[in-house]
Amino acid sequence: MNVLIITETYPPIARANASLMKDLSLEFRDHGDKVFVITVVESDTRPKKRLQISNEEEITVVRVFFKKYKGINYVRRGILEEMMPYVVSKNAARALSNVTFDLIVTYSPPLNMYKVIRKFSSKLKIAEPDISPITLTTIEL
Repeated sequence: MNVLIITETYPPIARANASLMKDLSLEFRDHGDKVFVITVVESDTRPKKRLQISNEEEITVVRVFFKKYKGINYVRRGILEEMMPYVVSKNAARALSNVTFDLIVTYSPPLNMYKVIRKFSSKLKIAEPDISPITLTTIEL
């Protein structure tokens, strides 16, 4: 099964939701699924490349670089957070255009990341932050 996980943070970022998404991706991988992760990397400067694709522990991680949107004034942050899903989906869709997903999971909040799901087709889409990795991987699909 091809599983896509869309999240705002993913290791090496040290946040609780980053660890949860990493655990979730490892749990799916351990069940024999092919796992893809789309995540955002904040950048103070305009990066030369818009995305980076890497294979980490047999998980394909697509990191989309985006302007710094945390630690700035609320109006600018609100505008950037509304732009983020469009930039992320446009760039990530190019990288994963040849993959059909059976399951898409997005971590919410931020609430806008669910918009990225629309770029990808899937039999099942889940936007739920509080399902434990083991519980989610044992659901019969």
